[in-house]
Formats: sequence, structure tokens, C-alpha cells
Amino acid sequence: MPFARFQVQGSNENTYEIVFVAKDNSLTALCDCKAGQMGSFCKHRVNILEGSTAGIISDNEAEVEQVCQWLKNTPLEAALEHYNECLAAVERSKNDLKRAKKAFSKILNG
Repeated sequence: MPFARFQVQGSNENTYEIVFVAKDNSLTALCDCKAGQMGSFCKHRVNILEGSTAGIISDNEAEVEQVCQWLKNTPLEAALEHYNECLAAVERSKNDLKRAKKAFSKILNG
């Protein structure tokens, strides 16, 4: 069963371990950060799944490409795409809200 293990530097100076395991047509990832331990969204795993080597302190940045290959055509790939679509929609909404506030203020202030 193919796997990859990474050590990453978190934003709060803590070091975390991430393990990716490819099996059949699936890919799982475990991270020992607080969110990962609770089975919640973990930016450390997402960063690697998106091909980023930022924050990796283990000497295996080249393995990120292999993890991205394992991701292809898995349910996790579809979930990551949906996450990114939602993230883009949130950004568009933030921009719309900013413009709406400016327009409101302009009318309000005459």
C-alpha cells in the first residue's frame, strides 16, 4: 500500500506529521494537528493535496507530486474541487458585500 509521510511547520511554530495512504481508488490523509486529530478540516493536508510544498520541513518535498497523482480520480479529488469552488464563491460574495457597503454608504451620505 503506497504511502507518503511529511513533517510540516504549522503557523504557530508547532511541527505536525501528515501521512497519506493510497489504496485502490481512494486516498486518505491523517495529520496529528488538533483539527486533524478531531477528524476536522486541516489546512496542512489541503496544502499538500493542492501541490504546495510550503511548510514542509521533512526532506521529501518531491513526494508531493506523487500524492497529487494518487489524488486523481478519487472521491477526495472531487471533494477538494468542491471545496475550492465554495472558497471562490465566498471570495466573490465578500467582494460583492464590499461593493454593496460602498454603494449604500454613498447613497446614505448623499
